[in-house]
Amino acid sequence: MAYWIRTAPAATLALAGLVVASWLVLVSAAPVLAQTSSPTPTQTQVSRVLVEGRVVDAAGLPLAGALVGVNVFAQIPTTGVQSGADGSYSLPVLVGSRVIQAVLAGYTQLTVPTVNASGTTTSAPDLVLYTNDATVSGTVHDGSGGGSVSGALVVLGYEDGSDLVEAWSDANGVYKFAAVSGTYATVALAQFGGAYQERTRVTRPYSVTAGSTTVDLVLPRLSISGSPCMTSPCQMTISGDGYVPGEPVSLLLLVQSGQVNPPANIALGQTVPDSLGQIAGSWSFAASPASYQLQAVEDTVPYTPNPPDMAIISVGPYVVQAPAATPSPTSTAVPTSTATPTGTATPSSTPTSTPTYTPTATSTPVTVSTQIITFDDLSNPNRPLVGAYPGAGIDWGAGAWYLSGPTGQFATNSISFNGAGRTSAALRFSTPRRVIQMDVFNGGKKSSTISLSCPGQPIVQASLAANQLLTLITNWTGTCSTLGIESTNGSDTNFDSFGVIS
Repeated sequence: MAYWIRTAPAATLALAGLVVASWLVLVSAAPVLAQTSSPTPTQTQVSRVLVEGRVVDAAGLPLAGALVGVNVFAQIPTTGVQSGADGSYSLPVLVGSRVIQAVLAGYTQLTVPTVNASGTTTSAPDLVLYTNDATVSGTVHDGSGGGSVSGALVVLGYEDGSDLVEAWSDANGVYKFAAVSGTYATVALAQFGGAYQERTRVTRPYSVTAGSTTVDLVLPRLSISGSPCMTSPCQMTISGDGYVPGEPVSLLLLVQSGQVNPPANIALGQTVPDSLGQIAGSWSFAASPASYQLQAVEDTVPYTPNPPDMAIISVGPYVVQAPAATPSPTSTAVPTSTATPTGTATPSSTPTSTPTYTPTATSTPVTVSTQIITFDDLSNPNRPLVGAYPGAGIDWGAGAWYLSGPTGQFATNSISFNGAGRTSAALRFSTPRRVIQMDVFNGGKKSSTISLSCPGQPIVQASLAANQLLTLITNWTGTCSTLGIESTNGSDTNFDSFGVIS
């Protein structure tokens, strides 16, 4: 059974499309990042509030061995403890509003309480886990009917858009996950990089029935030609497949970020997919010199930023070049005669060879190879950063992080938390690494407290004034498998230039 999954952005899914291309910028000899003019923060041991509560099942019976953590969305804890035999836990957290979640094999948590942590201890409502009674599986298909898609992500989400259950399609395009039967806020289907460019497909609400359910999903394609355009009006040919037959598709050229004196975006109009879900045609339009991105939106209301149900797919760039200046012709003097040399002088002496300096042998210093993760090779910023980047080195999860374009004192790409209410997130290293430093910018209107946590290492904390940029140095000597990052002003804080040592 094939379902056309139309798209609607969850609160934490940006509309600019998703693509993850990746590599690391390698440099040697730490330290790598220069200290900014801002003062170096003081690293301190941070006292935390103990949040106390219980993990129970739907009948109120205690559940032992559950991992309880702060913002454990997509089952990636920033910090965590296990519940005891009586279901109780005591979780140290920073002061402030904290989202608490529990993870236990065979169970799903459907509601996530927010706890205002203050004082020495704070009591939390019971964390209720429900037994998984449903299995959802299927195949992710290529929109052109050419086969299946591997590496696609299927996600069930909370009402606020945070990830609840996720599964990746395998080499045959097959995905499978266990869940609790019921109605969820969203289901998202995304694939990053490769032939599909960038896209997220979401629908809401999404019902999961008890037992085994098969839902085949479809990822569309989109392609353009006609770039670069040398003279306006420009001509663009657009083709695509895998769309909902008869569902209008709006076409918009978006000016890519980071350009000087950017022109306005250009609305190309609408097209309607045929009975096979295909779109094709050519568009002629006037455009100013710039680099654009084509966005195709399945939406009954064209270009509405947050409609209740929509699909967004983007490809690019489409480059419009300024006409080249025509040089003025210059006269060339024609020589009247050419003097013929009568002979070549032979040098009277032969130069001696220059001695080569041979340095005295010394012991070779051992350099430390440091990797700097800058995010600058990622295209189309201002979207969630999802999946593995760079390469398979770091797992950013499925919705906790946001890839930002130039902002404030960051002139290039950086990352922040995805969603206005999120104040912490985590990332996982494929192999343990030592985090030595990162650049932090507070783009908010008030000061912010930044905290870095690495199991087995002291918590690093620093305070940033509004509009302050600094290089946060950890002084850690051990490695991490998981790095937790918190900021009291949430997504107003951006991070860049992660320095790590394998």
